[in-house]
Amino acid sequence: MNFMPATGSSSLSLVRIDGKTGALKVVGKQYGFAGALPEDAIFDHESNIIAVAVYHAKDEAFPERGWIDYWEIENDRLVKTKTQLNVTRGVHDLLLLPQQ
Repeated sequence: MNFMPATGSSSLSLVRIDGKTGALKVVGKQYGFAGALPEDAIFDHESNIIAVAVYHAKDEAFPERGWIDYWEIENDRLVKTKTQLNVTRGVHDLLLLPQQ
């Protein structure tokens, strides 16, 4: 997850970590979205879905809401789902609860 310099938009990237060198390699492309300040991202237990906490919408003069977007990983691509959980503006952290 990063801010694309000089573009005015936020993006999400899927990366691989080289087990020997620790180097990061972007897989696919950068996926832009309407939110500003993506604050946190977390995988589900099976590493098939990523939840992304979005601080607020970038087009709001006085932001009141944030949300959590859900993305599926399909063939080394991120695919945004239709599921979005609205939350209060300013969401920062996501936590994956242990399976029972």
